[in-house]
Amino acid sequence: MKKFILFFGSTGYIGNNLLTNILNNNLTYLTDINKIFCFTRKKINPISAKTEFIQYDPKNLASILQNIITQNEGKWVVLLFTGESIFSYINKKKWQNVYNSRVILNQKIIQILEDSAQKNLIQVEKIISSSAVGIYYQSPDNILTENSNLSSNYFTDMIKQWEQTILGSNFKEKSILLRFGAVLGPKSKVYQSLQIPSLLSMGINFTPSPYFPWIHNNEIPLIIDF
Repeated sequence: MKKFILFFGSTGYIGNNLLTNILNNNLTYLTDINKIFCFTRKKINPISAKTEFIQYDPKNLASILQNIITQNEGKWVVLLFTGESIFSYINKKKWQNVYNSRVILNQKIIQILEDSAQKNLIQVEKIISSSAVGIYYQSPDNILTENSNLSSNYFTDMIKQWEQTILGSNFKEKSILLRFGAVLGPKSKVYQSLQIPSLLSMGINFTPSPYFPWIHNNEIPLIIDF
């Protein structure tokens, strides 16, 4: 049976690196893929015979998705890596965009997939989801797990709602939810901003919360493969 990927967030910092690893057959689970459908807001030319970049608007997402699903029979893996970057000037509009690009868009995608599955139009094999926003603890002594009680703030409340789009769906048992700290790497602006102070041995002070959990972007594909 053919195997396809619906990829949301493939042009982002994490998604682009993940897509490269998939195309290079670096992920054992995601080999032998017949086609990767990458959904983007801007028009992008295909980078390989296996990829198809699809420009969409949330208003026409349902019809586009349904057309793709009905025209391609097989098993589907859904990668949800959408999310506007949090590393920029913060205001009310910015926060709303961050929320919409994670919670609202995920809700819409999951609803479309549930409707399609109910009509036997799609066979979802796996959903892998992450917004790339970690829950930043303020002490190195507190170990955070999925069973920890989280204090209420913008980030934790948003992450709970984002995760609930999957956990409250019919795909719960087929899903993997990833919680990361900040995802950094040589091309990330935050990483670059830390280079000079580090080279000068000045140290980094994240006052008043000096503990800054982070993970290297190249480790994300390794975690998913594991």
